Amino acid sequence: MPPEQLASSLIHTLRAVAAGSKQSLQDTLRKRIKRSLYGTAATWQGGKLSLNIVQLALFRALRGRQTTIFTTNYDDHIEQRYREIRDSIETLAEIGVPGLRVVGINSKDPIYTIDPLRMDPEMPGSHITVVYLHGRVPSNGPVSWPIVLDENSYAATATAVGAALIHGFESHPLSVIVGSSLQDLPLVRALSSTRGSGERLAVLTKGSHAYDLNTDGDSLSLDLLRDRATELSVTPVLADFHGQVAQLVGEMTLRTAFPQPRSDAPLSWSYMDRLDAWWQAWSGAAGLDQGTPEKLHEALQELLPIFELTPNIDPLSPESERYRLELWVRAFPIAPERQLVRWAASDGRTLDGAKGKCGPLDTATYLAPVRAFIEGRAGAYDISDLERGRESLERYTSKAFLAVPIRARDCIVGVLTLASSNRMTSARMTRASETTEKAVAYMLDLGQRLLDA
Repeated sequence: MPPEQLASSLIHTLRAVAAGSKQSLQDTLRKRIKRSLYGTAATWQGGKLSLNIVQLALFRALRGRQTTIFTTNYDDHIEQRYREIRDSIETLAEIGVPGLRVVGINSKDPIYTIDPLRMDPEMPGSHITVVYLHGRVPSNGPVSWPIVLDENSYAATATAVGAALIHGFESHPLSVIVGSSLQDLPLVRALSSTRGSGERLAVLTKGSHAYDLNTDGDSLSLDLLRDRATELSVTPVLADFHGQVAQLVGEMTLRTAFPQPRSDAPLSWSYMDRLDAWWQAWSGAAGLDQGTPEKLHEALQELLPIFELTPNIDPLSPESERYRLELWVRAFPIAPERQLVRWAASDGRTLDGAKGKCGPLDTATYLAPVRAFIEGRAGAYDISDLERGRESLERYTSKAFLAVPIRARDCIVGVLTLASSNRMTSARMTRASETTEKAVAYMLDLGQRLLDA
């Protein structure tokens, strides 16, 4: 059942519980949506897409270019990332910071505005505009209604949403649309009505459209998608998995900052050049460190107390939750076979290195580190999530995983994974969001030290 149809059924149930009270229904929706948007995992998963979108808009603003961000999402993550970046550079007197204008489609007045810093407010690019097409549910503060959730609210706002998109395509130098797809009717109508309005790119994941890919990595469904997009004057950019979408926006930011590669600025190099340069430097130095397994073992002893656990007193006891720490590396990045390699483990006596277990970068993977890599963010996984449909889950030594991608040179170069012998329902590493957040921060720092080159 499509999400909006499922939402209609949910709204029907909630309306009955609310006994016809509109206020009661709105209060229930607000609480449930907030819990979903800003729940326990939101504090530590930390995807990069919102941050990269804001950075792109900021770099464009420094060159006098206006950016408008349209979003069908309810969350205020983009606003939060803007404030974090602004706070971090506010003390740098020589750098201007564009303001922020937050807008809903149900009012002519902005929800709020933040003035630019050290920039002429009348100049192009002096404000980044965020337009909420389906309502806004901030982490703090009042909700901006209407919240577009079910079929009725979708139909009621479709004309206004389409009009806002058409205005953006015709009037704004760059419109970034977040949380939408070429299946959304208001977007399709807006694209169809503005086919002569500049270049348009649609960043899509292959897994959302392609089934039964052939050996050339293409399929009939992808061909049909390209043909349909061409009719809407849209060029589809097909990412293999979700993590590449955030990386692509990051690459757009770097190209804005560095129009041409420079030998003295590694961040100006292309993604593959940066990744390969890291690999060449790391694999010939820190990657050869035979003491890496022992470093992981020592780190595990420091990590366990975060969960109020002690090192395994009796590893053979079925009552004892046992942990191991693994370092997976994006090895040989320019080779045709894209893969992660388990370079070392906390219970290993020697360095596995390039001969370690390999995991292809595939969305159908059963490996937690590969899943975190392709999603581009930290994740907690139970073995049943990874081995869906398998009957022999108990044969695995490790059954729950906390996997944290590690970046160097603005690329994901590896994943540090904490594996537990317990299932996720009883594992201590995700029992409380505060301790999980501390553990992820520790693993990020450790991984960056191990993979620094």
